[in-house]
Amino acid sequence: MLSLFRTNQLIGGALYLFYLLFLRGLSLIVPERFAWETSAMGFLSKPIMAWMETQPLWGQELWATALLFVQAMMITIIFRKHRLVSDDILIPGALYLLVANCLPSLHAFSPMLLANTFLLLAFDQLITTYRNQQCADNLFNVGLWIGVASFFHLSYISFLFISLLGLGSLRLFRFREVMMIISGALVPYFLAGTYWFWNDHFASIFQQHFTDNLGFLSFLKATDNLEVYVSIGVFTFLVASVIFGYGALMRRQNIPFQKRVGMLYYLLLLSPLFLLFHVNIDLSHLFILSLPVGLLLGLLVKNMNKTSAEIFHLLLLTVVILWQLKPLLLR
Repeated sequence: MLSLFRTNQLIGGALYLFYLLFLRGLSLIVPERFAWETSAMGFLSKPIMAWMETQPLWGQELWATALLFVQAMMITIIFRKHRLVSDDILIPGALYLLVANCLPSLHAFSPMLLANTFLLLAFDQLITTYRNQQCADNLFNVGLWIGVASFFHLSYISFLFISLLGLGSLRLFRFREVMMIISGALVPYFLAGTYWFWNDHFASIFQQHFTDNLGFLSFLKATDNLEVYVSIGVFTFLVASVIFGYGALMRRQNIPFQKRVGMLYYLLLLSPLFLLFHVNIDLSHLFILSLPVGLLLGLLVKNMNKTSAEIFHLLLLTVVILWQLKPLLLR
């Protein structure tokens, strides 16, 4: 199946739709199994999720599928634009879709799914700054898109700090450029805060968005221990694969590639730490790792020989599908 994504034509991205229907087929059949349950979310997510609750469950699944398709196309365009891939350009997007749908608990239309769209925009703007002397607008946009992403899920504000660390590896560290990123993140909050204050909602929304979302090691108790252990095991295997694949991925690559892909490792290693300060953490929050794990896994698979890549993808796909069929197989 992976051979279908070995093309350098953007129009081949239509294959993502068929791949998504294959990955999410069970969700479309029994969508009630994967409803979003975590109550804590950003203020901008609340009206969207409230509207989603009025839609039929199959409609929610279709919206999630459409958003994932858009994100996969964004990944393909960004990777091609920055020459992270020159051929087989669809593979990173395909592996992101596989990781983002590898657990039943990740299938719901969630605030983090919405936030990932803006995180991709921030990633694109950040790696654009490498060896770019006229990049003030790009730096501002990095903060801006991260700020907007955090409107959907507060934990995404942590990527502001990760971007500042990454900036130091991409460019000579300058205080002026740090302030450009920070000011970009403050602008959406300033505008939103002004609107809240003007309409006399500042205190209530501040509490909903900040106070109610902050905690420390606030885990929701799981009712199915098997699901917890297997889900964590699957994701641990994926994370370990991209960590131990670091040397193979960076070997014989040019400096721009190493710098830009290094940003994904920053996202992978640091984002879970900030998630620990959010309330009501459950398996669905593993979605915050789907972007760096999926993209890095896609680059690793692309660099494998075709036979090894097909076997690895087929084995991973089989595990994912069987785990999603667990409710039907273990009745």
